[in-house]
Amino acid sequence: MFYVDPVLGKPTNTGTSASPWDLGTALGEAWAAGGGVKGLANPVVHLGDTFLLASGNYGDLLLQGYYGSQEGYDNKSQFLTIKAAPGATPVFTSIRIMGAGGWVFQGLTVKQIAPNLPANNYSALIAIQGDDHDIIFDGNTIESATSATSWTQANWLANAATGISQGRSGFNQTKCISITNNTISNVSYGIQTQRADFVLIGGNTINYFVDDGMDYGSNDLTIQHNILTNHVNAGNGLTIHADFMQGQPAPGDTITNVTIDSNIAIRQTDPNLPFAALMASTEGINGIDAFDGWWVNVKVTNNVVVTKTQQGISFYGVNGLVVANNDLIFDDLNNTGPVPTITVTKSKSGVESENVVIENNLASGIAPDPKTTNISMNNNAVFLGGNLNYVSGGGVYYDNKPGAYPQGNSVLPTSALAPTLFNGLNIVGGVVLGFDLRLLPGAPVVGTGVTAGAPSTYITGAPRTGSMNLGAYPTTAASLTTVATGVVH
Repeated sequence: MFYVDPVLGKPTNTGTSASPWDLGTALGEAWAAGGGVKGLANPVVHLGDTFLLASGNYGDLLLQGYYGSQEGYDNKSQFLTIKAAPGATPVFTSIRIMGAGGWVFQGLTVKQIAPNLPANNYSALIAIQGDDHDIIFDGNTIESATSATSWTQANWLANAATGISQGRSGFNQTKCISITNNTISNVSYGIQTQRADFVLIGGNTINYFVDDGMDYGSNDLTIQHNILTNHVNAGNGLTIHADFMQGQPAPGDTITNVTIDSNIAIRQTDPNLPFAALMASTEGINGIDAFDGWWVNVKVTNNVVVTKTQQGISFYGVNGLVVANNDLIFDDLNNTGPVPTITVTKSKSGVESENVVIENNLASGIAPDPKTTNISMNNNAVFLGGNLNYVSGGGVYYDNKPGAYPQGNSVLPTSALAPTLFNGLNIVGGVVLGFDLRLLPGAPVVGTGVTAGAPSTYITGAPRTGSMNLGAYPTTAASLTTVATGVVH
């Protein structure tokens, strides 16, 4: 362990708790540990060491050429770690990584209000650019400002920076990026990844964001157990078409091996969400989608999306897609306005999607393109008065009348909502005040699914055993009270 202090730290100190370094000295020692200083005998810092940071403002951090381990993502002992000391709150105004590897960042706070961001930050509080490898951001607090309650819509457009942005000009140089358990708030975009290989985005909370919660366009990507809530209407809804998670590959890219599993996305949980009353029905937020590029081997499972736009789970141009055991809920229980729907169709260049499985979903609408090659649509249930488009025996059918349909699909009566379906769901005026989507034992979607494409666990992490439920949650007996915080995860 080596200690760093923004006020008491000095280059002449020894790096102990009683004699801390400044950050520049610590980084210089880290560079030596990674082989950056040729011929240095007996370096003080070694790969695997940790820098503990005291409270204070550390300003802007640029890591360029500070290479740690070249040994690979799984050799955790080779990482150098920058971490908050116990009980400390070290604050950076930005972190930029450009050509570095083998670093872990834990327990840090990164915040600054744009447009006063430094030029090297490119409007992202954390920017991962260039040929980087083995970078971990875990358990950090990332926010444009700690509080944005006084912001106008113009303030949101001017002041909200992107949380974490990772991108480069080509594949195969940036790899093994892990973004986990971070709290990101008051931002424009939450997390972005593009043209990297082997990326994990998991366990993050993104709350109060203007544009997309996540943009993704990397290979071998897992997006799992994230919670996205409270999309802010900054008055630009007609131009940005915001999404909880949007596939954003670079032009011409084919993206392979993407898993989007066990995420919760709710348009509004805060009754006092600013400017919510000003949002028109055409300015809502889409769910999980990819409208551009070509996608191969994609799994979208165990997710919950609660919103009020037509694009609930949508993929345009995909070969090998499984959409299974998702809960897709319209947040207007009166069923007025566009209903979020599961949609699969051809790419923007006109290539038909192929090899698609849609099963075990509990959704407010399902409407895949019947021209999709080799599509299987089994054991789904549509509710809240939504529409079911299904393909059977060479024909295409469209209906919203309650009843059973071919291949195990069904349309539930509008009365089949809480308290007869979920353990607790309370939506008032589009605001989710109570949220517990565990299924009641007698619900009509319990035990009516199939196992072929179903994930092995529920969104809660419990293993799926026995008969297959629709949706993301297991069965439970009714509780006396609903869950008011918005998550049973």
